[in-house]
Amino acid sequence: MKKMRLTVLVVILVALAQAHANVFRAKTIRTQSLRQRLLSLSLLCLKQSLKQLSVAKKLSAVSDSVTIFKGFISRNGKWRSFLKEQKLLREFGSSGLVDYFDDFYILNLTLGTPLAAAQASIFKKDVFLAQWFNVVPDTGSSTVWVTSAFCGSPACLGVYGYPKQRFNTSLSSTYNKTNYIFHLQYGSGSSTGIIGTDFASLTYPKQKFGVAFSIATVFGYQPVDGIFGLGWPSLTSSDTVPPMQNILPQLDLPLFTVFFKRNYKYSETPHDGGQITFGALDNEHCSSDIYYVKLSSKSYWQFILDGVSIGNYTLMEKQIAISDTGTSWIAAPDGAVEKVAVAAGATYNEKDEIYLIDCEKQTSAPNITLFINGTKFYIPASEYIIDLNLESKKCVVTMFPIIFMGFGPQWILGATMIRSYCQIYDIGNAQLGFAKAIQEPSTFSNTQTVTA
Repeated sequence: MKKMRLTVLVVILVALAQAHANVFRAKTIRTQSLRQRLLSLSLLCLKQSLKQLSVAKKLSAVSDSVTIFKGFISRNGKWRSFLKEQKLLREFGSSGLVDYFDDFYILNLTLGTPLAAAQASIFKKDVFLAQWFNVVPDTGSSTVWVTSAFCGSPACLGVYGYPKQRFNTSLSSTYNKTNYIFHLQYGSGSSTGIIGTDFASLTYPKQKFGVAFSIATVFGYQPVDGIFGLGWPSLTSSDTVPPMQNILPQLDLPLFTVFFKRNYKYSETPHDGGQITFGALDNEHCSSDIYYVKLSSKSYWQFILDGVSIGNYTLMEKQIAISDTGTSWIAAPDGAVEKVAVAAGATYNEKDEIYLIDCEKQTSAPNITLFINGTKFYIPASEYIIDLNLESKKCVVTMFPIIFMGFGPQWILGATMIRSYCQIYDIGNAQLGFAKAIQEPSTFSNTQTVTA
């Protein structure tokens, strides 16, 4: 009998702890300017910066009605339990995921194979556990990397009370080092290390990934242990194959769907944050009406943006845009950011270089309209105006400028866009799909539906 390929449903059970509050209230951070704090907003691979995070419990993954509690194994599992779970993982292709905050989403990744009892005895401690990491699922890059246990810099150790999970190659019986060096340059710094292979929690036994012995200083300001690239192979820094390309044979469909849940009410308590579905559409959280656009390049998830409008401002000019799960906000040319912010009723804060607006505008400011492949997509004010619990009691317009150098994207559509529209990353057909996200009812009423 022909073996059926399996659809992998990977649930992001999220701790939306409102990192904004934790970041801005932390005593050790208060001496920083708002601009410095905002440097922690994620922009990975042409991104300007990352946002601060806080640690939450790892929860469960679901696949074909079979629940696998990866959090239990990574914290308490023993060798026998680990082997049993790995068998299940190979059968069902599941991976535990964790998400943090309202606009920053994190994948819980496990790497390596625990040592047997005889091997473990030399360490004189319990090493029967797989090693787990909080990594950014990033469609704007293609390399998987985590921080090395042998990197002792302040950035690798983590600062301001946010220690990192670091990969110890000596504690995995299946890790193999290669002779390849990786070096990734980001807007705020770089990451450098050695490429190795090991068993990853997306069920591919020889996934190549980087073990970083040097990381950018900005990574030290939040417990982000690494990056999980979901982009195309052309973005890799070495001969590594991105994880999605490795697991494609296991999937029913050569695609994955991303739904980011919106937390409308400011809170410091954890909240569910959405779902990533590998190999299928997400019919529970996403509309069945899907609008596709062909990719203009198999590098980023890149396409042509035909125009943008808000209020009395309209710009109909074809520009390069990308969909990026690793970016919290929307990045755009400086002139467009200014026009959109002013049309929304925001004022520029010169000191911190951001646009501030009264929080009540979340219910009254006009929608941002994006024109893509003959279709209008509306981003409501409740998505692009967010409360960061600033001392000024003002909210922030979630856009920032980038400089277009004649190559690369002019617009980066991050979580602000993805919360409004599920993203279907269709590898097989080299296209990107948009489906209206099914969010829970809220007090925000200024929304519109997509129209062709």
